[in-house]
Amino acid sequence: MYFFITSKIDSLPSAIELAMIQRQQLFTKHRVPSLIVTRNFVRDMHRNMHIIGLDDEFQVNMYDFFQGTTDYEGQPLTAANYPRVNGETLELISKNEFDVVQRDIRQKAIVLNGRGEVDYVDILNPQGAVSRRDYYDTRGYLTVAQYFDVNQNIVLEQHLNLHGHPVLETYFRPNAQNQPVATHQRLVNYHGADYEFEDWDQLTAFFLDELNKEFGGHGTMIVDRSDAGMNPIVDMKTVARKYEFLHSNFTLDPLDVVNSPIVPFTQIGLDHADQMSGFIMSTQGEADDMTNHIHNVVKTLAIPVGSVSDEQLAVKPVDFNLRTTGKIVAIARLSEEKQLDQLIKAVAYVHEKVPEVTLDIYGYGDSWTGFKEEKRLRSLVNSQQWQTFIKFQGFKHDLAPIYNDAQLMVLTSRYEGFNLGILEGLSHGVPVVAYDIKYGPSEMITNDQNGCLVEPNNLVELGRVILRLLQNPTKLAQMSESAYANSAKFSETMIWQKWNDLVIQPDIQAMRGEQAYDDQLGNIS
Repeated sequence: MYFFITSKIDSLPSAIELAMIQRQQLFTKHRVPSLIVTRNFVRDMHRNMHIIGLDDEFQVNMYDFFQGTTDYEGQPLTAANYPRVNGETLELISKNEFDVVQRDIRQKAIVLNGRGEVDYVDILNPQGAVSRRDYYDTRGYLTVAQYFDVNQNIVLEQHLNLHGHPVLETYFRPNAQNQPVATHQRLVNYHGADYEFEDWDQLTAFFLDELNKEFGGHGTMIVDRSDAGMNPIVDMKTVARKYEFLHSNFTLDPLDVVNSPIVPFTQIGLDHADQMSGFIMSTQGEADDMTNHIHNVVKTLAIPVGSVSDEQLAVKPVDFNLRTTGKIVAIARLSEEKQLDQLIKAVAYVHEKVPEVTLDIYGYGDSWTGFKEEKRLRSLVNSQQWQTFIKFQGFKHDLAPIYNDAQLMVLTSRYEGFNLGILEGLSHGVPVVAYDIKYGPSEMITNDQNGCLVEPNNLVELGRVILRLLQNPTKLAQMSESAYANSAKFSETMIWQKWNDLVIQPDIQAMRGEQAYDDQLGNIS
């Protein structure tokens, strides 16, 4: 069994999770069993999976695993359906809040989410303070209970099974600033025994071991989110092959791959090189750079993070004349390293020469920064009154109609690990103009054939290239034909061959060796 390890599945998935889903589908197509493994506790995860088209049978979450709820199907809980004892009544406090009252005393407060479903319920003590908070999964069951002291600080968190019994407990105590911090976790009555863990990574390692054993042992762990999996996999006790898939640059300074230190989570793999079967990169360029940096202490493998489906390769190309004249698209998170301000300024320059030019930017802002970059970009467009031809279109699950309507795609990132957007755009016949950065663009774009490579951060040249192409629709149409044709280099067949040759067959050989060794030990005993 192959386990692809990440933190969570969001309703607006990142390129990493989209690549994992595509890989899982590719493995399934070739009858190689695999699971996407998540370790974060997310109450709406199964709803998110439904939104993006991922079935329960192809994923497992750590909390679901211990709570016994992986395959549970249920409906969201509403305030009207919230279980009440005799004499308790509901009183509407606001649009999203109800009180549960008994004998004119406020017993509980029910808080709804934006969909009108029960989010959590506060259990109140006689003084009206919260003594316990019950959280509900979007499938309708009580999933977590949190307990608070007299100062309203959390002291205990319990994850519950479908019978309401605690299966996993996290204990808290105040730090020097009187803020609650988790001290340890306890797995309760798991197969008849209790287990304690000092931190989340220890718990995750135990979970991965149990998951590995459930599927017969000798599995392969591929860590896609390094912070979610690198510490746990090197702490595992069961036999497994272990890889890290690097979706971005391997050095702290992405622009200095010679002298810059290795990123910390990848360094964990190097510190436990005897456990690692390999580091997987999306490009040969990054694999070569890392090999030179680490002197081949751990094997480096180049496997593109994405592929072009057989269905897409078989699609009839869109007549270039049917695409919207002057339509430029960018597919990127609204984050600082994407340097979308440079693209915006370049398009503004081109628009002065070719008024029909427009730019549509597809992607979401970074919530963990307070959407700082998104606000800055919107302010730039608004302050210059460029709103008529530059639009922020948000996140879209289905980009095919957008690609099929565009004449050009542009990438201005400071660095990348690959960039799925380029591959998707090219496979839909969209020529791509991109900064010639590490890594990705130069392995997909043949300069002046299916797109153009521009010196990084050369804003003047970027504008000139975009203008030259849009003023030459015949050349653009030829590039579109080349984009379709060259996509076959990244066909499912080609990418699967790499997985099979570089990972799966070596894993099979390693597993046979491990089993033979186990048999020898059995004969000795």
